[in-house]
Amino acid sequence: MAAPVVFILALFAIVWIPLADYLVRPTATQASLESLSAWAHAHRRLIIAVVAGVIGAYLIIVGVTKL
Repeated sequence: MAAPVVFILALFAIVWIPLADYLVRPTATQASLESLSAWAHAHRRLIIAVVAGVIGAYLIIVGVTKL
C-alpha cells in the first residue's frame, strides 16, 4: 500500500514543486528551468543511455534470479 502512495506523491511533486516555486519566485524559477532544459537537451544521449542501461540491468537481474 505504501509503494503506490509514494509513487503518486513523487509524480505530483515533480509538477507541484516547480509550480509553487513559480508562484513565489517567477523569474528565478523560469531561469532555473531554462537552465535545466538546456542541460537535458545537451546531454540527451547520455540520459537515454543511462536510463536504458539501468532498465536493462534491472531486467537482467530479475530474469536471472527467477530462473
